[in-house]
Amino acid sequence: ILYDLIENPNPYMRHYDFMYVMGLNFELHGSAVAVIHRASNGIPIGLYPVATSNVYANWKDGDLVYTITGDNGTATYRREDLLIINNTPAGYDCVLSPLNYSESGLELSKKAKQLQSDYYDGGSVLGKLIKVPDRQYNTQKEEIKSIFDSSRKYRNIVLPDNISVEPIKADGESISKLIEAQSWDVLEVSRRFHVPKSFLGDTSGGYGN
Repeated sequence: ILYDLIENPNPYMRHYDFMYVMGLNFELHGSAVAVIHRASNGIPIGLYPVATSNVYANWKDGDLVYTITGDNGTATYRREDLLIINNTPAGYDCVLSPLNYSESGLELSKKAKQLQSDYYDGGSVLGKLIKVPDRQYNTQKEEIKSIFDSSRKYRNIVLPDNISVEPIKADGESISKLIEAQSWDVLEVSRRFHVPKSFLGDTSGGYGN
C-alpha cells in the first residue's frame, strides 16, 4: 500500500512532483508535511503535501494538533493525519532548518546581491561629483542634488555651463570584488546545504569538479 501511495500520491501530482515538493520543504525548512487522506475503512489513499511555512503546531484540549493555512482557509489535523518528516528536531513542536542556523551567512549573501543590483541599477556609476561655483553653492546645492537623486540613470539633464558633473565609477578591482561576491554566494549556499558547488552550476576550479 505504501509503495502504491508514494508512486501515485494524489490525482494532481506524479511521483516526481510529490518527492520534489517534499524534498524542497525538507531541505529549506527542515520539515516536510503531507496531509493523509483515508478511505472509510481508515486505509490511506492519498498524500497531499503542504508548505511547511503554513503549518503550526499547538495544543488543544491536551493534545498536540497542527493547524494548516492555505488558499481554502484553515484546517486542524491530528498527528496521525499527517506525514511529517523532520530534519533536525529542536523540540516536540520545532525543528531547525538550514535557513534558521544559516540566517546570518545567507543574509550577507543577500546584501551582496543587493549591492550588485544597486551598482548596475545606477548605470555602473557609484555617484556623481557636481562642481558648483562658490557664489551659487548655497542657493543651488539642494536643487541640483535633488535633480540627480531623483533619477540615477538614463536621464538627460540640462545644467548651466558653470556647473560641471563628473561620474564616480568603480575601478577594476572593485568590479572584480562584485564578481567574487557572486562566487562566494554559490559557495555559501553549497556549504550550508552540504552539496558540491558544481551542483549549483559553479564549474570553477578545473576539471576536478
